[in-house]
Amino acid sequence: MLISAEAERLFLEVLELEPYARDAYLTANCGHNPVLLREVISLVGAAGESEPYFADLAGRIGLGALADDSLPTAVPETVGRWRPLRLVGRGGMGAVYLAERADGHYEAKVALKILPLGLGDAAARERFVAERQILAKLVHENITRLLDGGVTGDGTPYFVMDYVDGRPIDAWCDKHSLPVDDRLALFLSVCEAVQFAHRKLVIHRDIKPANVLVDAAGAVRLLDFGIAKLIDREEQGAEVTRLSRRPLTPTYASPEMLRGEAVDVTTDVYSLGVLCYRLLTGHPPREFPDPSFAGIEAALRATEPPASAAVLRSRQEADGTLVGPEELAARRGTNPRRLAARLTGDLDVILATALAVGKERRYGSVEQFAHDVRRHLEGLPIVARPATAGYRLGKFVRRHRIAIAGGAVAAALLVGITAVSVNHAIVTARQSLEIAAERDRAETVTAFLKGIFYTADPGVSQGADLTAREILERAVLGLTDDSEERPDVRADLLDAVVDVYVGLGFFAEALPLAEEVATLRREIAGEWSAAYADALHTQSYLLEQLGDYGEALDAAGRALELRRAIGAPVPLGDSLIVYARVLHRQGEPERAEPYYREAVALHRSAFAGPDEKLAQSLVSLGTLEKALGRLDEAETLQREALAMRLALYETPATELIESYYNLGTVLHQRELYEQAREAYESALAVGAQLWPKPEGHPDEAFMLNGLARVHESLGEDARAAELFGEASVRVERLLGPDHPNLGIVEANRGRILLRVVGCEAAEAPLERAVSVLEAAAPAILPLALARSRLGRCRLDGGRLDEAESLLQAALPPLRDGPGIDHPETRAVLERLVALYEARGDRERAGEYAALSASGPAE
Repeated sequence: MLISAEAERLFLEVLELEPYARDAYLTANCGHNPVLLREVISLVGAAGESEPYFADLAGRIGLGALADDSLPTAVPETVGRWRPLRLVGRGGMGAVYLAERADGHYEAKVALKILPLGLGDAAARERFVAERQILAKLVHENITRLLDGGVTGDGTPYFVMDYVDGRPIDAWCDKHSLPVDDRLALFLSVCEAVQFAHRKLVIHRDIKPANVLVDAAGAVRLLDFGIAKLIDREEQGAEVTRLSRRPLTPTYASPEMLRGEAVDVTTDVYSLGVLCYRLLTGHPPREFPDPSFAGIEAALRATEPPASAAVLRSRQEADGTLVGPEELAARRGTNPRRLAARLTGDLDVILATALAVGKERRYGSVEQFAHDVRRHLEGLPIVARPATAGYRLGKFVRRHRIAIAGGAVAAALLVGITAVSVNHAIVTARQSLEIAAERDRAETVTAFLKGIFYTADPGVSQGADLTAREILERAVLGLTDDSEERPDVRADLLDAVVDVYVGLGFFAEALPLAEEVATLRREIAGEWSAAYADALHTQSYLLEQLGDYGEALDAAGRALELRRAIGAPVPLGDSLIVYARVLHRQGEPERAEPYYREAVALHRSAFAGPDEKLAQSLVSLGTLEKALGRLDEAETLQREALAMRLALYETPATELIESYYNLGTVLHQRELYEQAREAYESALAVGAQLWPKPEGHPDEAFMLNGLARVHESLGEDARAAELFGEASVRVERLLGPDHPNLGIVEANRGRILLRVVGCEAAEAPLERAVSVLEAAAPAILPLALARSRLGRCRLDGGRLDEAESLLQAALPPLRDGPGIDHPETRAVLERLVALYEARGDRERAGEYAALSASGPAE
């Protein structure tokens, strides 16, 4: 094979580099050219002495796919619904393009990541798609959202993410000469993002500077969240040892990842430790004389990371530039001597704890790691360091040096020594448990979630075909006494079950668990905490779904108050939506409108591209616009939300059901009946793939009710009555006999039967509708309509007193809502005229006759 001059030059330069610098150098100089990479590898292989290092080089630095030409080198014309604009980078797991929508649904610039061919079989791709939807819902200000993804016709997987115009966190810190304290503060933003994901049971597994960008405003954005997990095949046996195929970056990968072992939250703790070490020193925490995977693992077992101050020496950068201690210190706004002093002490202990090879010696969670970093920044004793009296006293003196220097030496020392003496024994005993506590908490939650699925095993259920409801009920009964002793663990377990119940539509089962979670969160985190606000928000949503609007409004109002005080815009928008929706369902759309509009404004400012929370706020505002008769605005909002959700979800999703349904309601009101029927049928088709069997889902009743109304409008009354009946059965079975939705559906069924058959068939559903709605939602318009129709039946049957009560109660909301000229209002007035004439009360009959407008009544 002919070797190019460029390959020879690179070969000679690579041999001169320290091992730790070679990967970055080859990535920078060969990453764009697989042919050149193969030439360099062949030259180094011929050199013999370096063969162990280069044997798996392509896989180790992530260029195996490129060397095999399994990624396109030219920009593809389209990928899914996206049009690549230009290549912005290549990395270990593919090529990244700046891209835009190709179908014109909306304008947005995104990052399109195209992965190597052949990543997984059909089952792996199914996991890929399912988990992509979970990740799309990870909404955090420091996490770059996953927007879309799929597999092209030729089998190439791809992801679409927010495009962040930023620099890797280490380069950004160096460019701005950030001091150590400022670097640690920025690092804490990364920790918050990772901890948020851990609470959602997602582990990143590829935390490194290239995946942590900082934009021009100094905001941190974590990239590629969960990608490594999505494409990792988790096989057992020999395949696990073939690390060159594993999607990881060796310098930042934890020991357990390198061995192909199971990972947990402490895997991300380790990677964060490497990132923090690099931010503070400019170097990786460990050197690898033999940089093969086996050599790396051996080095991890044999050595602890050196003290951070000890690595303040010259560093070879990827472009060959030699950076000395003076420059490294200058990039941190100081000089080598002061930097070495600043890195000595607590920071060494914190980093050593995060970077421990054994998971049992690491921080048990990212929260624990960040907690010690914060305590260090505040001058407080850290948890990871032995709490000797001298150490704590030294911390006290440094925090109070001004008071001591001002003449209060004796008093300050007395207070400090007393505090040390009282707390020393307690802190020493507690300290050994705190790090393990977070690990135990995570393991308990994981074990419980596994237990939910274990219950469904035929061997465990003794062959019984358990429903989703029965599986969850057994899991809840299985909560142990240990979880009762740990309120935080119990809250996490219950929270996980509530999420599953909500997804399945089992709102009644979820509510008592959510109420307990709220109580626990308040006791653990406090009245004004984000955790308590989150729990109240969930509780208000469940109460709303169950039709308890009074309690729902109270809980939503309290959550709204807390989130306004906390100041997080996205959660605040969520609470505004629930609060407004409850007002709307109680018959107060005008009061609801400003809350809806504030939520939309917050979500539009928070999300540059398609996002589920923005889609939800658009749907909610569109529903209000329809209720207020602004049908053009309503249709525009619902179509925007549907297009956004079609971009977010390629596979069936409950969010698509909601959008199809709400669009159907608007189209129906605009008398576009065939389009409305198509929208409702699309909603039912998606739901059929998602709703649990045989229980069904409450949303199905909404779809059937909407579809029935379309058939009614098309003159197909028999089919409409049949669909209303099916909807009624589902509501009562799933939501109970007192839910307001049952009243609405029965009112609709009664209306059809009254017109087609007469009062004999209609009275029972109308009576039920009035009874349910009077108790649950006395201010809503459907109750007035049901009263009017039941009043007609009572009038026809000669029961004048009952008819009078019903018709008089129906008139005010119809007169104040649809108006005096509306057919339904005229119908009530004409029935009152007939009633008072039947009684011989000509004066009152004349009053209502004067109010009645001309025109046919229904």
